[in-house]
Amino acid sequence: MKARSLIRCLFMFSILLLVACTTPLRESSPGGVAMKPAGSLVLVTGITGTQGNGVATALLEKGYRIRGLTRDPASDKSRAWSARGAEMVKGDFNDYESINAAVKGVDYLFLNILAMPDYIAAAKHVIDAAAAAGVKHIVFTSARLNDPESGFDENAENSKRMIELYLRNSGYPYTTLRIPKMMENFTRPADKQRLLTEGIVDYGTDNSKSYYISTYDMGVITAAAFANSKAWQGREVNLAADALTERQLAELLRKITGLDIAFKNPSWAEYRGDPNFLASGKYYDQHEVGYDLVKLRKEFPGMMTLEQFLRQNGYETLGENRTSPAGLAAPTRRD
Repeated sequence: MKARSLIRCLFMFSILLLVACTTPLRESSPGGVAMKPAGSLVLVTGITGTQGNGVATALLEKGYRIRGLTRDPASDKSRAWSARGAEMVKGDFNDYESINAAVKGVDYLFLNILAMPDYIAAAKHVIDAAAAAGVKHIVFTSARLNDPESGFDENAENSKRMIELYLRNSGYPYTTLRIPKMMENFTRPADKQRLLTEGIVDYGTDNSKSYYISTYDMGVITAAAFANSKAWQGREVNLAADALTERQLAELLRKITGLDIAFKNPSWAEYRGDPNFLASGKYYDQHEVGYDLVKLRKEFPGMMTLEQFLRQNGYETLGENRTSPAGLAAPTRRD
């Protein structure tokens, strides 16, 4: 009897052990990685801008504490973040003492820096200061054509490519996220109004395929990098959650808004009148520039498509106000 009872106990223990080993973690990132305990502090630079706002929102929802770097803690956007529980600190990239103070006590850093005078040196200082303060992982946002292996010929002495190379050689724990077009650009009033008044999509040529991601999904991916620094160490990701040609974009906007929105293939002479924009536009038109869309979709299946984003942000009712403030007629609605 004792032997039989012992066998029965061993059998039940084996079953319980098997269940425990095969049950997925309840609290995990979309990438399938166990999340770190809630409460880790993340310094988010550019928190009052489009990119930082979306990233910080996702991190906050994942249980991270947020410290936001801002030039003006009394601004409306800064006060709104304070109301959401973020610790807003005054700082400027060119004021190194303010950066040294901002990184103290921080577990993770999200670094988003715009081109400005001496921004390469400023970015290097932020990175060094964060490492000296014991920051566990740095997520830096760049652009696809800043990849040193992209083949794009640019002024490398004055681009984020220099920051990417610095991180590669630093020995610090880091991840680089190269962002495509942000879906949030479609929510800008000027972009919406231009679409209403002109009724055309002319961002690129027929050969161009544009890639998109929402800043919130950027935050989800950032959280995954922080959650498993070892797996994400040195990873350089070409972010993308959706891809459309410009003609497909026009068709999508027609379907969602009900407006007659057309694709216009612009000549290079009228391509935004910006030499840098022109150079990158031509490069995208003439080269297949790879993004990690398929791989990321497998890791993060919940990423929003552009259609989902537009529907969530009022594009179905965009054509209801059919006249602009300047009195220009909006495109004809196809009701």
